[in-house]
Amino acid sequence: MLVPNNEPFFLIELLDKIPLEKTGFRNPLFPIRNTNAQLNSNVQIEYIETWDKNIYIGTSDGSVIHFIINKYPDTENKFINGTLPYYKSECQFVQRKTISDKKPINKIIVIPSESILLVLCDNTIIFLDSKSLNNVSTSKISPIKNVLNVCTNEAIISNLQICIAKKHSIEYINFDHGVHQLMELPHNYSNCILQMRCYSNKVCIADNSSYNIFDITTGESISLFSYNQAYGRPLLNTLDEDEFMFVTSTAQGMGLGVFVSSRGDATRGTLQWQYYPNSIAYQYPYILALMDDNTLDIHNILDQRLIQRIHIPKDMQNLRIINSKLIFNNNNQKNEEKNLNIKILLYSNSKLYALTMKPIDFQLKEMMNEKYVNYALFLLEHNILKEEYQIEIKEAKLRQYYRNAGYVLMNEMLFDDALEFFQKGNVSPIILINLFEEYRIPSLVTSPVKAENNEMETDSINALIKRHLNKNYKDIDETTKESFSQAFYENAKNMLMKYLKYARNNKISSGKKQEIDTTLLKLYVESNNNELYNLIKNENHCGIEESIEVLKEKNKYYAMGLLYESKGLYQKALDIWIKIESKQLKDLDFPGIRFIVDFISNVDDKELVWKYSKWVLKEDQQLGAKIFMSDKHTDLDANSVVSYLNQHWNEAALMYLEYLVKDLKSDNTVFHTNLGLNYINSIIKYTESSLDELKRIDQEYNNFSENQSYISYLKTIKSNKIVDSRLKFINFINESDYCNVSDILKKINSYDVLMIEKVYLYSKSYEHEKALKILLYQLNDYVGAEEYCHNNQKKIEKQKNNNDNTTSTPITPTPVVDINENTYLQNKNSQHSSSNLFLNTVQKKNESLYLTLLRLYMKMENRDLLAPKIIKVLNTSYQEFPLKEVLDIIPLHWSVNMLNNYLTRSLKNSVHVDQQTKIIKNIVQGENKNVKFALTKYLDKTKPIIIDNNSKCSLCDNEIFDDNFIKTSDGNIVHFNCYNKNNK
Repeated sequence: MLVPNNEPFFLIELLDKIPLEKTGFRNPLFPIRNTNAQLNSNVQIEYIETWDKNIYIGTSDGSVIHFIINKYPDTENKFINGTLPYYKSECQFVQRKTISDKKPINKIIVIPSESILLVLCDNTIIFLDSKSLNNVSTSKISPIKNVLNVCTNEAIISNLQICIAKKHSIEYINFDHGVHQLMELPHNYSNCILQMRCYSNKVCIADNSSYNIFDITTGESISLFSYNQAYGRPLLNTLDEDEFMFVTSTAQGMGLGVFVSSRGDATRGTLQWQYYPNSIAYQYPYILALMDDNTLDIHNILDQRLIQRIHIPKDMQNLRIINSKLIFNNNNQKNEEKNLNIKILLYSNSKLYALTMKPIDFQLKEMMNEKYVNYALFLLEHNILKEEYQIEIKEAKLRQYYRNAGYVLMNEMLFDDALEFFQKGNVSPIILINLFEEYRIPSLVTSPVKAENNEMETDSINALIKRHLNKNYKDIDETTKESFSQAFYENAKNMLMKYLKYARNNKISSGKKQEIDTTLLKLYVESNNNELYNLIKNENHCGIEESIEVLKEKNKYYAMGLLYESKGLYQKALDIWIKIESKQLKDLDFPGIRFIVDFISNVDDKELVWKYSKWVLKEDQQLGAKIFMSDKHTDLDANSVVSYLNQHWNEAALMYLEYLVKDLKSDNTVFHTNLGLNYINSIIKYTESSLDELKRIDQEYNNFSENQSYISYLKTIKSNKIVDSRLKFINFINESDYCNVSDILKKINSYDVLMIEKVYLYSKSYEHEKALKILLYQLNDYVGAEEYCHNNQKKIEKQKNNNDNTTSTPITPTPVVDINENTYLQNKNSQHSSSNLFLNTVQKKNESLYLTLLRLYMKMENRDLLAPKIIKVLNTSYQEFPLKEVLDIIPLHWSVNMLNNYLTRSLKNSVHVDQQTKIIKNIVQGENKNVKFALTKYLDKTKPIIIDNNSKCSLCDNEIFDDNFIKTSDGNIVHFNCYNKNNK
């Protein structure tokens, strides 16, 4: 990372001659000469304190000298061979106060809110009035003796709290309308505390050999590391509430600046100097170190780099730097920001200077202008502005510099790098759009492009590229230059595209959404970027007229339709897409007719559905039917849809009817019957064109499928449309309980070839004899006839049981029955019903389909040849054949030996049924006796219930006239019918 040659500090001359020697003093042995050397021959500056416009100098001869700044520095001069700019101010001498004739002034502290000057001299703190320098009355504040060192709490700006180190303790004192000791804690730093600085509850202390951190709330001390007094006095400084800097040295005498937290941990890298400094000062983010050779080194603590080095002339002796609090009021300016806040002083025994740091903003702008973008941003990201502004202002400033960095990098054609900083700085999208002449927003055209407040202004992209090429590629030919120009321009458009995509989802798009989306659409179209479709498929703010014109010019008809769709112009969208599908317009991006179907299937406008589904049905009936089967259109009138489709689109009607019947489980007889008729129509359609195929199937069955039913044989035939249609119809007839069979039979009666279909229709209408005749006499399907009897006999029994349950005789109520006992009677009735099930099966044998099958076999001319098949049926289904009827039906010439198996099984079964019937009868009789006994026992215990003209039903509130009533468990009397209705 390139580091600029930054010079953040400049000088202001405050005093060019400091009158250190006391006025009126004459030595009779030596006359006074009017020379600077004699004026300052013995007296030295020991300490300087400043506050506001006041400067207090403590001297080695025990004096305090007071100056006031009376002129704003406005005259620019040159200092040190013209390399360092500085300004000159003027200070006015106010007065001098002698504290001691022999002892130096060790420290001065101003307490401005109390107008007090605290002076440490000869291990005693005395208090002076900060304006007159008169001693403060001892009745108000008494001097403090036995003081080793003193410092302010730098976390308190007004100096109201100070920390005093004595021989064996550290005192913490508050100055607020008097002196108030807050706490006093012992220490073990012997008799020597050379330096101390306090921030909040931490005190940094240097004794005669090491550095320490002392906690004034707990008394705990952390020992850090030692230093060597041979190289110089101890140096330390506070950076903030949790960071301090201590100066030590290597064995070779090199100076080291160590940064430490309040817990004693290292916080950042170490500063290095060639020699041990004689004094240091701090102004964020710089540490200033003054060397004995009059060199002033300035380091940035953020990266520990040496930023500036000032060489001070050798004739300035005994130089020191110190932190201060000095303000230059700009009387000619109303804006307080023009005042100078001085935080560092540089002084010798004869001169006093203020080291003033250029504002951070100014330094950063200099770096930007010199294209040291990365270093400037490094400083910003490491919180270089932390002491300058409130957090909201700092964030705004940071964004501003990010934007400026983007402009600088864009000028260098580094568009990808510029994009990163534009995003961090949230630059206005309109500004970037207007850099491109072809995308400029007419109402906002300016030249050069106007930037946001306090930001750089830049030319158009074309002008930037031209200037860059002329500067860096001036020797190349025009053709190559044009190629470079085009490449740079495409990179710039790509940057704009990416930024607008970022901005549209960011709060900076507020009020600019149409301009952003319209420009994005143009960029996507020109670059043939598929992101175009993501933009317009979703919610967007593209200007419709301008965008349609751009899309039409580039033949993006599919995208035109999508844009119309996004704006709710569905009819226009469909018209364009249909033209594309009909080859009237060409757009290879269009996904095809299925896209149109999906759109119509999900549109809310029912008029559009009816209008455009007609076009789809003409193109593809199956896709057209799917429109009406969409979940979005379940509210369409199904009868209207069926009627509409039956007019011209039989295949679509068939699909829609299947959807109604199979998916929606409709029980509408019309739909079921229509579906059956549609199946038959499709079969008839195949029959008319492939009659020979049907006859071939029947012939193959008769030749090769003796042990297989006709329907099973059909299922073995694969990939045959005729067979598939017939099986689909048969499955439908088996499953549907709502179709009108007679209408379908009328339809196929004239088609003799559709015999198996008639079998299933007759089965559905309970015309079983007709169905069996077709199976036996026409199809020769003996296996199928047996399966038919087996399957349909079960259906008959099930139907008979259902009818028995729905037409069962109502229970006659027993007078005066308690509900709790009634449960027992209910159990009895249920058991009685179960016993009747078996009795019913005995009765049904007279109605058995198997007897019908046997009679039809006997009517066949080749019955003797079929005897083995008939005997097999008798043997396997002997329970279904009553012995007497069978013996009456079979021919007399059939031997008993042929019927041996059947006769044996049938006789055993008859005996079993008879015995089982008797057992069930006896069980039922026993249960009835138990119930009667329980009822009699209950009635004996129950008091009689008297019913008179005043007795009313508790449910209907009507009078009770007969003996059909019930007494409930809670004692209420109710009608029997009312109770049944209430407990259904």
